[in-house]
Amino acid sequence: MLKYTIKRVLLLIPTLFIVLTIVFCLMKLVPGSPVYAMTEGEDYTPEEIYQLEEELGFHDPIVVQYGRYLAGVFKGDWGKSYLNNQPVFTNMMKIWEPSIIMAFLATFITVIIALPVGVLSATHRNSLLDYFVSSASTVSMTIPTVCWALLLCYFLAYKLDIFPIMGYTYMAKGSFWKSVYCVLLPSISLGLHHVASMARLTRSTMLDVLNQDYIRTAKAKGLPQSKIYYKHALKNTLS
Repeated sequence: MLKYTIKRVLLLIPTLFIVLTIVFCLMKLVPGSPVYAMTEGEDYTPEEIYQLEEELGFHDPIVVQYGRYLAGVFKGDWGKSYLNNQPVFTNMMKIWEPSIIMAFLATFITVIIALPVGVLSATHRNSLLDYFVSSASTVSMTIPTVCWALLLCYFLAYKLDIFPIMGYTYMAKGSFWKSVYCVLLPSISLGLHHVASMARLTRSTMLDVLNQDYIRTAKAKGLPQSKIYYKHALKNTLS
């Protein structure tokens, strides 16, 4: 496991360089200059704009600009925005904070629902519960995330007034739980969309594991079913 983890981490290094290079090239291919955004609404002569570009290093060789760009990324010095003169990292965190919280919440919701449902479906194969889970999963997979979001907004936010329909409170202004509460509704809609596929995957993998010899041995020893299913079978299902 450690060897696999180290290998995956090392593979991230060339991937990161490729992504950074693509981003740098795309920014250079965009027509215009960031200086025009900085001087928007102000009366600057072409000579003054050229001088400002010179001071910012836009006329340096591409190799020099690329090296400065990489050095700034790895040192954490991402510079300031040309639009509001605020640190770039600060501007990005304003967008990242709700996105990161929403991603973790959606993943958590998917896992806590899909795993037990998949296990129950596999351990009650060809039962009414299994047929219901399979049918519900098929229907759920056909519903786009945006439809889940609209349905949840209508019933839980508009009709029942449990969640806010819009808006977000940053942790710096409120609290962590207030921020979680603001993104809980979209997180549920994202999580529900992936529950079906993960539950079906858990069911199919679990069925393969339940046919293994060590599971039959555990049953022959008289181990409790909950221990067999969740400690032995599910552990290997997730590996």
